[in-house]
Amino acid sequence: MLKRCKCAVCSKTTAGGCWLDARTYRQHRDATAIESALPLPGSSPSKSSNPNKRDEDAGEYLHRSTITTVKKLFDDLNNYLPHAIDPTSLVFAKGPIDRSLDPSATENAHWRHCQTGLRAIRQRAERVDTHGIVEVEELRSKLCTEVDNAIADGDTLLRMEWNRRHLEDGDAIKQTRQQIDTSLFRLSPNTDIIVLAVGLVIAVLHFVYNVAISPCNLILRCIAIIVSLSSQHLGGNGYNPRLPTDLRTILSSKMGAPIPTSAHTPISEKHAELILPGMEELLDKGPSTGLGTLRDIRDGCFAAEFCRADGEILLGSPGGIMLALGVDWFNPFGNRQSKKKRSVGGMYLCVQNLPIELRHRPENICVVGLIPGPFEPSQVEAHINHFLRPLVDELLELYDPGIQLSSTPAALSGRDLQVALGQVIADTQASHALGGFTPITHTIFCTVCDCQKGNLHHFNCPRFTPRNSSNQNKPNHRECATLWRDAESLSARQEIEKRYGARWTELYRLPYWDSTRQLVIDPMHLFSGSLKNFCRDVWGMNVKSRDDDGLGIPSTVKIPTTSAMAVAQDTLLTKSMAAVRNLGHNLLQMLAFSLGYPAVQLTSKALEKCLAAWRFEKGIVDEDDQLVQSAELQELLATLLPSDPSIDITAGEKKLVILRADHRQMMSLTLRVLREMCRIRSIPTGKDRKEDLVVKLLKWRHENVPHPSSSPSFPAVCHPTRRTGAVLGQNVLAQVRNDIRNTTFPSHIRRTPENLGRADHGKLTAEEWFSTCWYSLAITLPRIWSAPTFNGNEEEQLRRVKMLRHFSYLVGFTKLALGYVITPQDIKDYKSLVMSYLSGLSTLYDWVKFKPQHHLLLHIPDFAFDLGPTFSWSAWYTELMNGLIQDIPTNSKFGELEGTMFDRINGLCQIKARLLFGSLPEPLTALRQVFATAFGRVFPSMLMSEWDPLTRVIGEWVCQLAPTPTELDDGRIEWELIRTTDREGSPHIVTFCRTVQHQGVTYRPQNGTTNIDSYVEVLVPERGYFTARIESIFTPLSGSNDAALMAVVSLFKPLNRQAALLDPYKAFPHLGARLIHDSFLPEKVLIPLTSIFGPVVICPFTSTHPTLVNTLVVVSASRKSK
Repeated sequence: MLKRCKCAVCSKTTAGGCWLDARTYRQHRDATAIESALPLPGSSPSKSSNPNKRDEDAGEYLHRSTITTVKKLFDDLNNYLPHAIDPTSLVFAKGPIDRSLDPSATENAHWRHCQTGLRAIRQRAERVDTHGIVEVEELRSKLCTEVDNAIADGDTLLRMEWNRRHLEDGDAIKQTRQQIDTSLFRLSPNTDIIVLAVGLVIAVLHFVYNVAISPCNLILRCIAIIVSLSSQHLGGNGYNPRLPTDLRTILSSKMGAPIPTSAHTPISEKHAELILPGMEELLDKGPSTGLGTLRDIRDGCFAAEFCRADGEILLGSPGGIMLALGVDWFNPFGNRQSKKKRSVGGMYLCVQNLPIELRHRPENICVVGLIPGPFEPSQVEAHINHFLRPLVDELLELYDPGIQLSSTPAALSGRDLQVALGQVIADTQASHALGGFTPITHTIFCTVCDCQKGNLHHFNCPRFTPRNSSNQNKPNHRECATLWRDAESLSARQEIEKRYGARWTELYRLPYWDSTRQLVIDPMHLFSGSLKNFCRDVWGMNVKSRDDDGLGIPSTVKIPTTSAMAVAQDTLLTKSMAAVRNLGHNLLQMLAFSLGYPAVQLTSKALEKCLAAWRFEKGIVDEDDQLVQSAELQELLATLLPSDPSIDITAGEKKLVILRADHRQMMSLTLRVLREMCRIRSIPTGKDRKEDLVVKLLKWRHENVPHPSSSPSFPAVCHPTRRTGAVLGQNVLAQVRNDIRNTTFPSHIRRTPENLGRADHGKLTAEEWFSTCWYSLAITLPRIWSAPTFNGNEEEQLRRVKMLRHFSYLVGFTKLALGYVITPQDIKDYKSLVMSYLSGLSTLYDWVKFKPQHHLLLHIPDFAFDLGPTFSWSAWYTELMNGLIQDIPTNSKFGELEGTMFDRINGLCQIKARLLFGSLPEPLTALRQVFATAFGRVFPSMLMSEWDPLTRVIGEWVCQLAPTPTELDDGRIEWELIRTTDREGSPHIVTFCRTVQHQGVTYRPQNGTTNIDSYVEVLVPERGYFTARIESIFTPLSGSNDAALMAVVSLFKPLNRQAALLDPYKAFPHLGARLIHDSFLPEKVLIPLTSIFGPVVICPFTSTHPTLVNTLVVVSASRKSK
């Protein structure tokens, strides 16, 4: 608070006094008090006083008053010491246990009074002005030390008391845990079956088929009338169920039906719903392997190190649950091609303990909330923290002390859960906001290390310092984020952002959180973005452009004229570094590029350093960056003496001879100086103007003055050509689209759009980019680029082969990283392929500028070692949930549509989980198949086991069986194959399988009309890998184990040795493609279904070579490594 001071100094400065802060006001007041005790300046002193005496009185008063102030603070300190507090009377807060006291408890009033008083004394001690008196400084320092010790003693007392209650009294912790009554999520035994069935049907109509409330109410009233009439017509015993007549009555769950009580379900209640029969064993499962092979997040280093609040390992311990938070924005209107950018953000939690086939199913995902649109929260003010705060509040309680479920299927007496947030998964922009980092456009762009944009061309990550480590020069990221939070002004925060690239995030309230390790670099967005940027930016995919070889400067780079380049070269050779600096970034970039520097990767300052080093190396300048003058030039300057000593021509001669100034710079000299410079050179002047004199002097310099130093060898003036075409131009894309139409894709792979390259196909999804590069381009480009189709231009064909090999590196490391299983050798191969890809970008495409995503590729191996295969920490499930939410009908009004979407998606997922996997009365189990068919309309990724009554689970395979077993006769090939391997005494009866699912991939036998999902790659014992077509899948007898599931396959005929030499795909093994004959070997093979390596993509191969006629291109679509 400001106060008006009217002391002598302030009154002299401003009429009426100055407005001062409290501290300055007290200093002025003390000084005024001292002066008031002394004679005023200019007044006549008394006879008994002298100046020395007055100075001594002022010093003694100042010394005495400050010591009195400090001693008074010592006296106050004794009143606030915590030794008189009884710690057993303290009441700790319920909820997040961070040793905080309950602020509303009266028992804690004395404690709060002491702590507040100690901190107030500490602040008052810091404000005491010692006036340079040593004794006062020592006394104040002693006071501050005692206050700090008292505060520390209080914290220790509080911690010891909390630990005593926490460790010695286990029941105390249980009392602080939130109690969840799981009976609320089960059916009441008194529920009327008819009422329940009607409620379920109406709820499905509303949530699945988007039937509005009014039609649902109409249907309810009609059903009530029909039931009443049926009871009367059949002569019932007076049965008249009280059916609801309003949908809102059903949704309020007043009938005891398994309908969600509220779409805004807390995380604790979501976990209570998640505990279904058999689920607890999956949640408590430990690591799957210890042999170095990573199959899930349990096998990574992070899961082995991450502990609960009590010190035990979280994953694998009873009740330990790890969550992953996925955040992604989507357009609520679903228009992919429109330029209108409207966004709503989804926040989704998935349980990392669950197997991958269950983890990302919508009913097992908790929709935490939707961030309202129409735009994303501002990153400048870290507005995302407003939406994170309530989530973090609940996560704190879930971590310590946790929650307690009243009963579960495996623990009827109750089950304790400790839940922690393990990872945050989002795209680049969202992850930087969530983790407390500045945007990706900032100089310090990486969330893992301190690499800056000027070092993007350096691919050695160990040279950079991790952001979670601190040293004397730089604090770690958590400390930087805390500094940003505690900054007192906007300018201070901006300075922290500029220096450290950090902001505060609410996630740092979690005691275990580390943004540099738990904020993952999402592989889905990173790899799909890498494929997209390569196709669009490097290869310039455009259906309207002609085909080219990728050379030339792109349209984003300005090309200077030839004359401008000549001037820039002359400036570099003959002028000061300041003149070179004024050339501008574009000319500096061209000069550095002509000298062999990676100009496109360097900033302006880096370009200046490179050019300055080159000038010194060539002897143009000395160590002081001064132009070196040759002996001839020094002799010439010695002869140029002015005839009139009163005229100073030194500056003019320096500009003309040494700095080699241009016409504009010479015009700054006066006419008198220019005439004198012409006179000493015997240049006639007459009545010439300044412009004429400057022209004559420049002509004289060109004819008579040598360069300031021996001219170094400089490359010819660089004038590169503009790139006018695209690698993926009109002709190439035409052949790619033709192959897409003839390609057979497995059903689990998103087909590449047949109008690829045109604007009407809209924005490609991540899956479509993968299928485009992994399969479509991998099929077409080797065929058209490896053949001699470039009119005998061997150099152009060689470049195409190099570009294709470089593209295969990109495909290779993305396939490796997205595999279902990762081994140490896979990570080693990934690093090698990434390095080959990045180095190839700079050698094959001179003007490709490295982006932050290229650097982020280098950090994926670290996350793989930490978290296992990338599918366990990718954002695929956020895209799935976004798609489901986009299909929900709304009124298109922001502020209302978010609530509608939130309610509907929660209700939809909860109803599916309760109807398909929850407990229903026996008479209503027949409705499961009907409900499953309805949900299959919304959830296309549903497993067959969820909806088909003929489904059996055999090992890891989900099989749709035929209605009746089949007895094989001697005329069927299956019988002939089985007879050779049949066990003695087994009847020759099998059950055929219509469809089989494994790890999200569907396999089915060919049926004569379609071969989708029947083309596979199999491992035949003692013969190797073959491409095959599934003829039939069956299980002998009832099929009770994995080995009993068999398949009969027809093997495609591989290429012979002569044809294999002509296979254009053989030179690019990382593409995973090869040629086979479009015919089968004569014999069929019986194999166990476990010998199927994975599905394949097949396309007819077009060739005029007689050896390669009737061949097929096969690309492996398996996520497993051989």
